[in-house]
Amino acid sequence: MLIDRLKNGIMSRLAQVIYPPRLSFVIACCGLWLSVASAAGATMHKPSNVIDGDTLVLQGGTVIRLLGINAPEIAHHGQPAEQGGWRAKQYLKTILAEQPVYLQYDVERKDRYGRTLAQVFLANGVHLNAEMLRHGMATLSIHPPNMQYLDALQAAQSAAEDRHRGVWSLPSHRLQPIATLKQGSSWGRFVGRVSRIRQTKKGSQLYLGDRHYIWIAASAYRYFPALETYSGRLLEVRAWPKKWGKAWSLRVIHSSQIILKPNEGG
Repeated sequence: MLIDRLKNGIMSRLAQVIYPPRLSFVIACCGLWLSVASAAGATMHKPSNVIDGDTLVLQGGTVIRLLGINAPEIAHHGQPAEQGGWRAKQYLKTILAEQPVYLQYDVERKDRYGRTLAQVFLANGVHLNAEMLRHGMATLSIHPPNMQYLDALQAAQSAAEDRHRGVWSLPSHRLQPIATLKQGSSWGRFVGRVSRIRQTKKGSQLYLGDRHYIWIAASAYRYFPALETYSGRLLEVRAWPKKWGKAWSLRVIHSSQIILKPNEGG
């Protein structure tokens, strides 16, 4: 049966983990097993094309955007490819190998481009979203309220980062001081210390110096710890920078985009 194959595949993946086990990863995978096993009426879909490392097309034309991840862009609409984009696309094609997939949806079924949002599984239990992260072919990209398998996705990315797999070995994904931001900067990992926090009705600005700040909308507060947690702390922020007048803004929507660094001497 389909569900038996999915369950067996997931357990097989757990047994084949080659890096030191993480409790959160194991717990997340057990939850994944129960969730998939409950979908007794699962429908398998046949992929027809892979657009890039986080987007595929099913027979019939439905475009599927893999939830919780973001792969580097390939060249499109006159825009150059990002580092790792072609490799991510080819890797997804290799994993799929024209196999049918099972889709699991979250709170939102469509994105603003009309693409269907889903966690995607092969019949053998391989979770494609997590697999792309585990091999460094994509980065974690959580968009609340869609947060299924958050622990599993975070653990998969941590495994890739620890081993400098895929994008984590590229210059585009190296940690850089916030002061190095310049016009034309794209998604990146920036480090700085929170010097002050300015709160407004619409949200909060966590300043990393005079002209760089992290923006958290008030509507997203629920996805972060108390903002005082960040006060005076050295942290890494993963985001797309945007110039606002003379200042740089880095908008974040989930706490996974901010990573606290050890205090000096700690």
